[in-house]
Amino acid sequence: MRFKVDENLPVETAEVLRQEGFNAATVAETEKGIKGATDPTVIEMCQKESRTLITLDTVSYTHLRAHETSLHLVCRLLLEKK
Repeated sequence: MRFKVDENLPVETAEVLRQEGFNAATVAETEKGIKGATDPTVIEMCQKESRTLITLDTVSYTHLRAHETSLHLVCRLLLEKK
């Protein structure tokens, strides 16, 4: 599985995924000038690269749902504090 880690998560997130054998890249590691890109731009990039976006951005969820297809499913992970 291929992942793209959004810039609102630590770079270490991608490193942990790589250590577990996944193909993971960060938004910061992508094309020059992509850092700070709009959600639709990041989503389009993930679709072109066949990557699953991992993000904490709640706005991205709405944008992602708008682009959901049978090949690109959207899941939202809700974390609870203990």
